[in-house]
Amino acid sequence: MRVRNSCILLCAALLAAACSTTRRLGTDEVLYTGVRKIRIEPDSGVVLSAAAESAVKEPLSVAPNNPLYSPYLRTPLPIGLWVYNYLYTPKEKGFKYWLYKRLAKQPVLISKVQPGLRTKVAEQVLENYGYFGSQAEDSLLYRKHGRKAKVYYTLRIAPPWYYSNISYPQAGGGLQPLIDSMRATSLLRVGAQYNMDSLTLERKRISQLLRNRGYYYFRPEYMEYLADTTVERRRVDLRLNLKPNVPEVALKPYRVGDITVRLTNIKPGPADTFRLRDVRVIAQRPMKIRPKILSRTLSLEPGQLFTVDAQNRTQTALNKLGIFRSVNLGVTPLDSLRGADTLDVVIDAQFDYPLEAALETDVTSKSNSFIGPGITFKVSNNNLFRGGEVLAVKLNGSYEWQTGNKNSGGRSSRLNSYELGLNANLDIPRLLLPRSMTRRQKYPGSTSFQLGVDLMNRPSFFRLIAFSGSAGYNFQTSPYSRHSLTVFKLTYNKLLHTTDSFDRTMDENPAIAMSFRNQFVPSINYTYTFERTYGAVKRESFLPPKAPKRPVADNSEEKRRELKQAFSGEDYLLVDGYNIIFAWDELKKLAAEHLDAARKKLCDLLCNYQGYRKCRVILVFDAYKVKGGLGSVEKYHNITIVYTKEAETADAYIERATYEIGRQHRVRVATSDGPEQIIILGHGALRLSASA
Repeated sequence: MRVRNSCILLCAALLAAACSTTRRLGTDEVLYTGVRKIRIEPDSGVVLSAAAESAVKEPLSVAPNNPLYSPYLRTPLPIGLWVYNYLYTPKEKGFKYWLYKRLAKQPVLISKVQPGLRTKVAEQVLENYGYFGSQAEDSLLYRKHGRKAKVYYTLRIAPPWYYSNISYPQAGGGLQPLIDSMRATSLLRVGAQYNMDSLTLERKRISQLLRNRGYYYFRPEYMEYLADTTVERRRVDLRLNLKPNVPEVALKPYRVGDITVRLTNIKPGPADTFRLRDVRVIAQRPMKIRPKILSRTLSLEPGQLFTVDAQNRTQTALNKLGIFRSVNLGVTPLDSLRGADTLDVVIDAQFDYPLEAALETDVTSKSNSFIGPGITFKVSNNNLFRGGEVLAVKLNGSYEWQTGNKNSGGRSSRLNSYELGLNANLDIPRLLLPRSMTRRQKYPGSTSFQLGVDLMNRPSFFRLIAFSGSAGYNFQTSPYSRHSLTVFKLTYNKLLHTTDSFDRTMDENPAIAMSFRNQFVPSINYTYTFERTYGAVKRESFLPPKAPKRPVADNSEEKRRELKQAFSGEDYLLVDGYNIIFAWDELKKLAAEHLDAARKKLCDLLCNYQGYRKCRVILVFDAYKVKGGLGSVEKYHNITIVYTKEAETADAYIERATYEIGRQHRVRVATSDGPEQIIILGHGALRLSASA
């Protein structure tokens, strides 16, 4: 018997080995089977930093088909390639076609990986870290008569360059004292190693500080670096200058002018106009927000210096109320300034439906042979007292019975288990504390109350009812520190019925019996959460894109069908979510206070974009650091949101999706990641910079 099984396994292995993974490849096509090695050869005395090593390996580490330890090892069973080579059918129907579409994987070709292009990206990454003059080379190690190949990369690391002198811009008027005051907190230091990330961040830092001093139209791109490398070997004299063509409006501070708030309901109605703290409010009746609450959200005040921080705080506070479908804050357009030194602000906010309902069902199977369904019904009012207060009432129930399998001795139980619960939560989007305690509160907080009752029935044991109530606060003390304090929680448990067997068990276990006594259980709870993202900043690329190669004529039936689909399909836009959030000043500032709000803001912007362009929008969020994450795909209004799985970056997902979708559709990718931009261009996709 063992010999026969061994023979069967041996035959299956031989049959699998005989299946070709290059059968359908063209004459000049070579299957990419991974990277043999990335060899790093630093010059004498040169130490490549860990951040630079990780960054330079990233564009070279392309996953092959069926990766096991990417990009070096593959699994021995390339099922996707076998299906691609042996189950292809030109008929777009039937089981064979369905199986092909489900299992087939497009071969990753050397022509798509483009090792030569990736070595240029690697050299640019090394330059971004100051290793100028470094070289990257690639060579192909062929197998199977030249139909398969691995890539061998060699990186020769030159000595790094350092800053020898750093000069800041010379500007007239009130701008010069501000720039001079920023030098003490500069990110650049004499003697530090050249780093493109630091240069980019320094420009953004200066721009952000100026924009919070009234220079609303100032941008990082209005500054440029001039480098002199002739003074001393491996040393850079750096000068940061204002460009000669900087618009006049960027060098002028502005104050807040007139503020107008327009509040619209879902169903149009008559409007009222009134003044609220020097702010003109136009609200449709009935007005669904209390004036006092609206006043608290407005950080901008007429006459004060216009700051981006105040602008972002205003928009964030309005969004966090959770009662608006959309909030747009606009300022006086450039063509309407006409020499004025004030910026008028217009806030348009549309209320959302206050009522929401959700229904969830599930089925539970337990090891003690109990099985049964559960249901949860939740109704929420998101604007109970016209101040963003959320009242949520949840009714849940579950029912279980014991099946007659071996775990229950072959008997099915007629005494079934059930649970019923009714819970109400009230969340108020502010701290209910004396004004003296919240006057200096920089970040928004909330107050929550909870009341609930739960009934639990366990067959042959007991029936128990539990009442609970709690009150607490949620608040922030910094962009990274969150606190949750349950000031008081009280639970009362009462046994309604017990059986003789349960009573005997409790008599034998006094410690367990204590938890089932009719009693009040008070408690206080505090939770502290620190959340901050670390890691290298994405680098921008300055390599020009290569012109696309002219396609070679192919008159096969398969190629004609692919071309037909390519020109008839809809356009796709793939968006690197976190890359965009941290590239846009508005979203970046919002993310520092509340990352979820920044994600939702980006989703809403892309929904509006999709409605205008009528393209397929796929928003990708990087979840590679989420331990155990399986990844998910969600539908949000008219766009698709993808959360990558554990150990998969958004770059890797977008690169793979671009390669797969780009064969049949026109694809654009929105990102400011330099290496990713070059790679997607090589896949035939179009690049859309995050600053566009």
